[in-house]
Amino acid sequence: MIRILLTSLGLFAHGDLHEQIERTSRDIAASPANAALYLKRGELHRLHREWTAALADYAQAERLNGAIAGVDLGRAHAFADQKRWTEAEAAITRYIGRVPANETAFALRAEIRDNANKPSAADWSSAIAAAIDPRVDYYIALAESHARHDANDEALRAIDAGIAKLGPLATLRQWAVESLARQRRWDEAIARVDALIAQAARKESWLARKAELQVAARQFAGAEASANAARGEIDRLPERLRQTKAMLELTARLDAVSSGTARR
Repeated sequence: MIRILLTSLGLFAHGDLHEQIERTSRDIAASPANAALYLKRGELHRLHREWTAALADYAQAERLNGAIAGVDLGRAHAFADQKRWTEAEAAITRYIGRVPANETAFALRAEIRDNANKPSAADWSSAIAAAIDPRVDYYIALAESHARHDANDEALRAIDAGIAKLGPLATLRQWAVESLARQRRWDEAIARVDALIAQAARKESWLARKAELQVAARQFAGAEASANAARGEIDRLPERLRQTKAMLELTARLDAVSSGTARR
């Protein structure tokens, strides 16, 4: 699962965290009624993994300004960092109630719910809907959420929606192939691999995967043909590429396919 790394402040790109905490503490001493400074220091404490201090600063920021929504976002992160999923979910839900249609907040709540083994598909869908440019991770996370609850067709639809939005990314298409393989839907998996082979500049890996799927589907003649095609692609590579660890491992996989077809 992806890890959402957020801050509502964007203030931490420069300098040592400890130095920034000390500097912000001096600012607070000079302006003790400034809620934003407590929120800033809370985020710095959180990034420094000082949970108690972070939560104390969030509470003080809230006391000074009850309308400062970023407090609950910070709390959600602090609780999630400690794997306190129930408290993290409650905090991010309060934040979403005050800042609706927030892509990263929906993604964070989805991730929290994933870690708590709770349904998260609605939140991943909301994150995608709220995003101007949805991340590929969101579509994969949505598909995985559906798959965990045996909604395999919904998972594939999520992947296909990602392809429609982002283009035919190999990451998404491979997820679909492996999902279909886990379901033993061999013909559908092979058809998707064929589409990948047709568009791939380097075909040997996809031909090898097709051969493996064909063995699983007991399509032995096709498997041997795919394996031979993959070997032909490897033979056309420069020697230095043929001797890489990846190519040697791929060759071993092709040998296993041939052994499997020979034993049928």
